[in-house]
Order: sequence, then structure tokens, then C-alpha cells
Amino acid sequence: MPRSSQAAEPITILSVALPTPLYRTYDYLPTPDNPSILPGQRVAVQFGQRALTGIVLDTKSESDYPIEKLKRINQLIDSQPILSSTILSMAKWASQYYCHPIGEVLFTILPNALRQGGDIKIASTQRWSINPETADSVQSHIKSNAIKQQTLYDTLAKSPEGLLESTIRLLGYTTIHLNALQNKQLICAETLDALTAAATKYQISHDPLPLSTEQHEVVDTLAKSLGHYQTFLLQGVTGSGKTEVYMNLVDQVIKRGQQALILVPEISLTPQTLNRFQRHFNCPIGTIHSGLNHNERLSSWELARQGAAKIIIGTRSAIFTPIK
Repeated sequence: MPRSSQAAEPITILSVALPTPLYRTYDYLPTPDNPSILPGQRVAVQFGQRALTGIVLDTKSESDYPIEKLKRINQLIDSQPILSSTILSMAKWASQYYCHPIGEVLFTILPNALRQGGDIKIASTQRWSINPETADSVQSHIKSNAIKQQTLYDTLAKSPEGLLESTIRLLGYTTIHLNALQNKQLICAETLDALTAAATKYQISHDPLPLSTEQHEVVDTLAKSLGHYQTFLLQGVTGSGKTEVYMNLVDQVIKRGQQALILVPEISLTPQTLNRFQRHFNCPIGTIHSGLNHNERLSSWELARQGAAKIIIGTRSAIFTPIK
């Protein structure tokens, strides 16, 4: 009589990208307690004599190597993918187009804290403003040769809602300048939780400037492309009102429940761009640039990924931000 046989359960093999200069991925097996792992999740693996963080690029059922020789991952780091399928596809394209190892491409996209296998943490931030109780005695507290302190105070005085510490640092001031003014009770700091700030209801803080006829024509033309990919070149000399066009379009994007990415050509332009958008929009705005410390960059990255930061302003590398 014929004997019945039970089909073997399919084996899941993880194709893992590692931060190495080699043009390939590496096959690993999941741990028994984590059989279902998705592309975009980070895993801790043993690579030769080194313990590395890897990113699962794909799952498959077959390998070019004998199954019994494949190592299991040491740990699944993320409960959910931290890189979307869109970001993974863009990384694969960039790897092929620029002939660069896929692992190095992916780890360039990640904030430094996540490259080391750390948890996703959203840091709190400080918002600084002048102390109204000591506003009348500023001159007696700041020495005439303390030029940086005076200009910092004047900058904060022009920003009644305060400035984030990251913005203040981009303007060329340091913790020393902030502490000096704080010790004199001229300024004060408020600790903001990024997630709490992200829950702020969106609204325009200030009435926008009225658009000219030409600006209206440009906005109407560009607004028709919202929702699908199309490029435009907006030409105009400095001061001709291009930023007003951008902000009007961003306003429409946010009202659609979406996010906007604003790229600036160099880091020195980030503070003035951020300040202008903060005065116009009352919504969470993230910044991505090399002037941020690791925790600040990770926070902006995660708020953008969650969809909490409605506007992201950054330099060219911000193009890799995983905007929801």
C-alpha cells in the first residue's frame, strides 16, 4: 500500500544587508521565536568575528548555500519595519545606479543611533525665550564686550514664541552663551516633549501675505499636480516671492493630510528658512542636517516617519527621510 508523507514546512531565509563594502547581501535564518520577519526590520547578526546590525532586505525560500551552514540571527531588533518598501526600493535603485554596496547605501539612510542597533527614541527639546520680568534691566546685566550674549538676547527678543535650541546653535551660539544669559535670569527654557508638540492642531499662525497675480497663476498651476509626480522650475530673483508660493502650496499639502519636504542648498540657510516657516505654520516642523546631534536627528527622523512632523526642512541628505 502507498505510504502517506507529510510535506516539509517551508523554510524562511532572510536576505540581510550589512554595512560592508561588498556588493551582496547575506543569508541568515530567523530565530525560532521570531519566525515572521519583514523587510525593513533590523537584526543583530554574527558576521565572522564581528557582531553587526543588519537590515532585512527580502525573505526567500531558497539559498545558494546549504541550509545547515546558514547562521541564525542573534536578535530581532525592531518589532515593525523601520524602513518602508518605498525607501528600500529607492536604496536598491541607488545601489545599482551608483554602483555602491547596498548595505552601505541603507546604513547611510539611517540615523547614526540606529546604525549601531540602538532603540528608536524621541528626545525632548528646549525652547528658549526671554524672561519678561528682567526685560527692563538687560543693559545692566550684559557687559559691553559680551557681544554674543547681547546679539543672542536680541534674537530671542525678536521671537516672542521662543526658539528651539537646535535653531539657536545653527545661528552660531553655544550652550555657554545660553547658560550665561540664563544665570543672569534674562532668558528661560521650556522643555518640550516632541510627541506632545506633534499633537498640536494644525493652523496658520499668521495671515499669509496676499499673492500677486503671477504668484496666483504659479500656485494654481502647481496645485494641480499635487498627488502625482511632476517637476517644475520656479524662476525669480531674490525677493520676488518664491517662498510665499512654496508656503501656500505646503498649506494645501498639509490640509490634504500629507507632509512636505523643503530642501535648502546649504546648512547656513536652514535657520532663516525654519524661522520663516515657524512664523507661518503652527504645526510640528522637523529639521534634518549635519548640525544636529545624534538624538535630535533621530527625533526628527522618527517624527517624520510617524507622520507627526508635517513639514521637514533639511539639506540634500534629507531626501532619504522616511516621510509617511
